[in-house]
Amino acid sequence: MKLWLSWLPLEVDDIEARAVHKHLCSLIMGNHPHIFGADFINLPKILHVFAVLLKEEELVESKPALVDLFKQMQGQMGELLLKACSCLPSEQQAILQAALSN
Repeated sequence: MKLWLSWLPLEVDDIEARAVHKHLCSLIMGNHPHIFGADFINLPKILHVFAVLLKEEELVESKPALVDLFKQMQGQMGELLLKACSCLPSEQQAILQAALSN
Protein backbone atom coordinates (compact mmCIF):
# COMPACT_ATOMS: atom_id res chain seq x y z
CA MET A 1 0.00 0.00 0.00
CA LYS A 2 2.83 2.39 0.83
CA LEU A 3 4.27 2.00 -2.68
CA TRP A 4 0.89 2.72 -4.28
CA LEU A 5 0.40 5.78 -2.07
CA SER A 6 3.85 7.05 -3.01
CA TRP A 7 2.60 7.59 -6.58
CA LEU A 8 -0.29 9.78 -5.44
CA PRO A 9 -1.63 12.25 -6.20
CA LEU A 10 -1.78 11.59 -9.91
CA GLU A 11 -1.61 14.91 -11.71
CA VAL A 12 -0.92 14.22 -15.41
CA ASP A 13 -4.04 12.44 -16.67
CA ASP A 14 -7.17 14.00 -15.16
CA ILE A 15 -9.44 11.08 -16.09
CA GLU A 16 -7.11 8.46 -14.60
CA ALA A 17 -6.47 10.72 -11.61
CA ARG A 18 -10.17 10.98 -10.78
CA ALA A 19 -10.55 7.18 -10.95
CA VAL A 20 -7.50 6.47 -8.79
CA HIS A 21 -8.35 9.16 -6.24
CA LYS A 22 -11.91 7.84 -6.06
CA HIS A 23 -10.44 4.41 -5.28
CA LEU A 24 -8.32 5.95 -2.50
CA CYS A 25 -11.46 7.46 -0.98
CA SER A 26 -13.24 4.10 -1.27
CA LEU A 27 -10.42 2.38 0.59
CA ILE A 28 -10.60 4.98 3.35
CA MET A 29 -14.41 4.82 3.60
CA GLY A 30 -14.23 1.03 3.69
CA ASN A 31 -11.65 1.10 6.48
CA HIS A 32 -9.27 -1.02 4.42
CA PRO A 33 -6.89 -2.57 6.97
CA HIS A 34 -3.71 -1.39 5.21
CA ILE A 35 -4.64 2.06 3.93
CA PHE A 36 -3.42 3.96 7.00
CA GLY A 37 -0.61 1.52 7.79
CA ALA A 38 0.72 0.43 11.15
CA ASP A 39 0.43 3.24 13.70
CA PHE A 40 -1.15 5.42 10.97
CA ILE A 41 2.22 5.84 9.23
CA ASN A 42 0.47 6.65 5.91
CA LEU A 43 -1.82 9.33 7.33
CA PRO A 44 0.46 12.31 6.53
CA LYS A 45 0.76 11.12 2.91
CA ILE A 46 -3.02 10.71 2.64
CA LEU A 47 -3.51 14.22 4.02
CA HIS A 48 -0.96 15.54 1.52
CA VAL A 49 -2.98 13.93 -1.27
CA PHE A 50 -6.20 15.44 0.10
CA ALA A 51 -4.63 18.92 0.22
CA VAL A 52 -3.52 18.66 -3.41
CA LEU A 53 -6.93 17.39 -4.49
CA LEU A 54 -8.72 20.19 -2.67
CA LYS A 55 -6.51 22.72 -4.44
CA GLU A 56 -6.60 21.05 -7.88
CA GLU A 57 -10.31 20.23 -8.16
CA GLU A 58 -10.04 18.73 -11.65
CA LEU A 59 -8.16 15.78 -10.11
CA VAL A 60 -11.10 14.67 -7.99
CA GLU A 61 -14.55 13.48 -8.99
CA SER A 62 -16.38 15.41 -6.26
CA LYS A 63 -14.78 18.05 -4.05
CA PRO A 64 -17.81 18.13 -1.67
CA ALA A 65 -17.54 14.35 -1.20
CA LEU A 66 -13.81 14.68 -0.46
CA VAL A 67 -14.49 17.42 2.08
CA ASP A 68 -17.18 15.27 3.72
CA LEU A 69 -14.76 12.33 3.93
CA PHE A 70 -12.09 14.56 5.44
CA LYS A 71 -14.54 15.89 8.03
CA GLN A 72 -15.58 12.33 8.86
CA MET A 73 -11.93 11.36 9.32
CA GLN A 74 -11.42 14.37 11.59
CA GLY A 75 -14.42 13.33 13.67
CA GLN A 76 -13.11 9.79 14.04
CA MET A 77 -9.39 10.51 14.46
CA GLY A 78 -9.44 13.89 16.19
CA GLU A 79 -6.06 14.68 17.70
CA LEU A 80 -4.27 12.04 15.60
CA LEU A 81 -5.38 13.76 12.41
CA LEU A 82 -4.36 17.19 13.72
CA LYS A 83 -0.93 15.86 14.64
CA ALA A 84 -0.50 14.37 11.15
CA CYS A 85 -1.58 17.69 9.60
CA SER A 86 1.17 19.46 11.51
CA CYS A 87 3.72 17.48 9.46
CA LEU A 88 2.52 19.13 6.25
CA PRO A 89 3.74 22.40 4.75
CA SER A 90 1.82 25.44 5.98
CA GLU A 91 0.06 25.95 2.62
CA GLN A 92 -1.37 22.43 2.76
CA GLN A 93 -2.34 22.86 6.41
CA ALA A 94 -4.26 26.00 5.46
CA ILE A 95 -6.07 24.17 2.65
CA LEU A 96 -7.14 21.39 5.01
CA GLN A 97 -8.18 23.85 7.73
CA ALA A 98 -10.31 25.72 5.21
CA ALA A 99 -12.01 22.46 4.24
CA LEU A 100 -12.90 21.79 7.87
CA SER A 101 -14.25 25.32 8.24
CA ASN A 102 -16.70 25.04 5.34
